Amino acid sequence: MHLRPLPTTTRFLRTRRAVARLPSAAGAALAMVALVLGSARAELPSDVGGGPAVATLTVPAPKHWVWVNDFVFPHMADGMAYLVDGDTGRYLGTLSTGYSFAHLNLSRDGKLIYSPETYFSRGTRGKRTDVVTLYDPATLGVVGEIPIPPKRSSNLPMAANNALTDDDRFLLIYNFNPAQSVTVVDTKTRKFVREIETPGCALVYPTGPRSFFSVCGDGSLLLVGLDDAGAAHQKRTQPLLSMGADPVTEKAVHRCGAQGRLAPRRRSATRGECERVPTVRNHAPRRHCDAQGSRQGRLGVRRVDARAHAADSAQALGERHPALDR
Repeated sequence: MHLRPLPTTTRFLRTRRAVARLPSAAGAALAMVALVLGSARAELPSDVGGGPAVATLTVPAPKHWVWVNDFVFPHMADGMAYLVDGDTGRYLGTLSTGYSFAHLNLSRDGKLIYSPETYFSRGTRGKRTDVVTLYDPATLGVVGEIPIPPKRSSNLPMAANNALTDDDRFLLIYNFNPAQSVTVVDTKTRKFVREIETPGCALVYPTGPRSFFSVCGDGSLLLVGLDDAGAAHQKRTQPLLSMGADPVTEKAVHRCGAQGRLAPRRRSATRGECERVPTVRNHAPRRHCDAQGSRQGRLGVRRVDARAHAADSAQALGERHPALDR
């Protein structure tokens, strides 16, 4: 059987001729591209031996730079904190902060960042290790690590999960496993000092260089004083907050109940008691404060007359009320 070759059509020949003519035109174009790329490549500096470039941030940071939690449930295994310029919205840097990250603590001089962190040997399981990691705010590099008991609370991020005392001497970390307690870290020696049992009482609210309180389930407050070595003495008040009729939130320095009422308290250094400060009267209804607020926000006092009240009780919980800075 003889196989006949397929006929060569005129169209196919024209295509072949067109393809045959391509090398001359394409060659010129390729030569031009090579010329351009060659000159562009010559202008790039060599990166051989250069290594990674590290930017240095301003220290202390401008007051409108903010740390933002990457609080998304699928991300809890690898917590992140992002530094953002609040004026421009510019992203400045990231810290990797471990499992179920709460929030950072910045020293008052702006020269150190404290981050209570949790890690598991198998990511989300295995041996647990809790540490306080120290970061350089200029480079965001790790400059130290303080081991602490593996008991740090893994609740939703709250500002009162951990806090520095007013003089930055001690870092206080709320524990829940499910027994409640507070870890005390000496920032001067960079060592774990002790664990203070706080049964039935949660979170930490500094009230001075050597004191803080926790809020208890019955509406009372657990007042804790520390000496220079971190040893604690405690006193529990009578119930001060109406937890059933008007429950308080944990978000603010001055508490705002579900009905929108301020409930300020002042800790007496001389008597070791928590004194009631005159509250906002009935003529100042709930419009003066936000009953709920954001997850980690401070309470916002919005009107001038409420601002004056905040000034009268600015030391109610040992911190400056944000309304006074407006």
